[in-house]
Amino acid sequence: MVELWQKGLIQLRFADEAGFSLTPCIPYGWQPIGEQVGIPTKHKHLLNIFGLMSPEGALTTFQTDKNIDSVFIAHCLDEFADQVYKKQEYTIVIWDNAPWHTADLILQKREEWETKGLFLFYLPISSPHLNKIETLWRFIKYQWLQIQDFMSEAKLKKALLNIFCNFGCQFKIEFSMNF
Repeated sequence: MVELWQKGLIQLRFADEAGFSLTPCIPYGWQPIGEQVGIPTKHKHLLNIFGLMSPEGALTTFQTDKNIDSVFIAHCLDEFADQVYKKQEYTIVIWDNAPWHTADLILQKREEWETKGLFLFYLPISSPHLNKIETLWRFIKYQWLQIQDFMSEAKLKKALLNIFCNFGCQFKIEFSMNF
């Protein structure tokens, strides 16, 4: 599959979803002795993203403030399959075995997507390291979002939009091609 992509015969997209809330991801922090720093948090999910990322870093995202389920995923893949069909490409979507990826609706639509040139490839169970978009979510949550981005819903949405719009130029990940 990788050889076909390297020869330009197919397109690859790594797909997954991530949720964002006003609870920052801070694994550790430093503060002066005797000083306490507080960060206000809200556990309400603010934004859920379904993303499709190419090995070169091209990114397509779909956003919702609701939970991601197979209906939402099917809608996203319908839209993406139409783009693939217009370009007359063969595209393989690489993703995990999440329940909404293996739901009956997704399996029923698979043949329709394949006629448009969009094929689904399921990774082995417990292998998130093989899905390159997982690295994107990690970079966003642990490196690119700043503390001040979590001060309000508007600031977080603006910061995420900035990251998605500038991914590949201002926000870069150097992936090795050893997959």
